[in-house]
Amino acid sequence: MQIEDLHAEGSTVIAAPADDLYAFISDMPRMGEVSPVCVGGRWESDERGVGATFVGSNVTPQRSWEARMRVAVADAPHEFAWDNMGGMESPLPLEGEGSARWTYRFTPVEGGTRVEESWRILRLTPQLEAAGPDVLTAFAEHNRGGIQETLTALKARFES
Repeated sequence: MQIEDLHAEGSTVIAAPADDLYAFISDMPRMGEVSPVCVGGRWESDERGVGATFVGSNVTPQRSWEARMRVAVADAPHEFAWDNMGGMESPLPLEGEGSARWTYRFTPVEGGTRVEESWRILRLTPQLEAAGPDVLTAFAEHNRGGIQETLTALKARFES
């Protein structure tokens, strides 16, 4: 398995301005309103641009955990991205590369905004390597489904 294979993406058109969608996604505690895994979280400081950190609270049927995220791209209203800097029990150094990146891109189109969400592994941490290829493949597939759920919920939130 190649690291390039560990990615997921999806897109939808939402009848809302890119500015509004960007503002919602970049207010990271609000991700809990549309994500099937993230249930919210908190900013670690008053900073909100590139380099700002956020602790996301996550829940699945198997477990719950917190993970630190670092804003990687903050280009309003076009793109917002963050890197997963690891779980709170074993975080990665903030000055280094994260393990995965979540990206949202917002493109004005007729009828609203095309929202593209993507996830990709940036590097294999020891925990990811230990999981093995079957678990990593299942993880990518899980994230594909989660992206579709998130985009569907985001669309419903803005169009209802």
